[in-house]
Amino acid sequence: MPDDLLLDAQGVSVGYTPERGDRILAVREVDLRLHQGEFVGLVGESGCGKSTLGFAVTGMLLPPAQLVGGSIVFDGQDIASLSGEQLRQARQGGFALVLQSGMNTLNPVRTIANHFRDLLKAHGSDHSTARERGAELLRTVHLDSDVLDRYPHELSGGMRQRVSIALVLSLEPRLIVFDEPTTALDVVVQAAVMSTIKELQRTQQFTAVLISHDLGTVLEATDRVLIMYAGQIAEDQPAADVLTGPHHPYTEALLSCYADPRADVVHLGGIAGNPPDLSKQIDGCPYAPRCPLVQDICRRIDPPLAPLGRGVAACHVRAPASKELAATAHEVADREH
Repeated sequence: MPDDLLLDAQGVSVGYTPERGDRILAVREVDLRLHQGEFVGLVGESGCGKSTLGFAVTGMLLPPAQLVGGSIVFDGQDIASLSGEQLRQARQGGFALVLQSGMNTLNPVRTIANHFRDLLKAHGSDHSTARERGAELLRTVHLDSDVLDRYPHELSGGMRQRVSIALVLSLEPRLIVFDEPTTALDVVVQAAVMSTIKELQRTQQFTAVLISHDLGTVLEATDRVLIMYAGQIAEDQPAADVLTGPHHPYTEALLSCYADPRADVVHLGGIAGNPPDLSKQIDGCPYAPRCPLVQDICRRIDPPLAPLGRGVAACHVRAPASKELAATAHEVADREH
């Protein structure tokens, strides 16, 4: 493993097994490699599996979710094999998850100071100086130290999210996954929280993954963008390339949903149809039923990620490697007939 390769997840599959009905395979054989200091965006429609993938790589999956395939290696250690106590220890200086809403993270009957004290004590750190450490970290996320004496319900949504980030920073993680960190915040507060996240990632040099359905926010904040569809990675490119020349038809469709504020006439696109049912077997490319470029091969064979541009994309029409696969498949079909 190269020195700067921090996370190496290979063939990750996550299933949800309800009490009734078929298992939903929310993440399907995803590979994800993160290098030290990267800021990566993970984008897709609701239900595409992006949050589930974030939970998987930070060891936060809970029943009925279960890792059903693949490996997740963080700094040389397979975290999928760790027990609860081993996983807790690995979080100190390791990896962390910031949830969508601060109220999902914070205990409503504990002051913010007690949150810092409880967290540091649980991870074997010196909790006698928790107040001082908490005040220092709150200043890092642009909050006053008097927040320590307040309860979560006394704080605004943006302040709660900043507290959640400060708590995560107390463990000095090298990887932080932000799962829709600006959900339910107004536009001005969203911008302020994202500005703080970008500042922290740059100054503290941790690896970050920003999960969002908002492609515009991700393109502005991150260096590299992964487009996720139906539990798989459809495209992985530098952020600048996604904006100027996307390769996968789904990425193009997502970009068409955003208006150019500089244009005299605003044109907004849309994506017809619905994502596939992840409790059913998917034959061929999962985007094929909605794709304007669909060909016969797309309905029969799921395209692999292949080199395209400065990254990779899974498209028979666009990727040379997929075109070779398609040609081979056509030859086989001709022989069968």
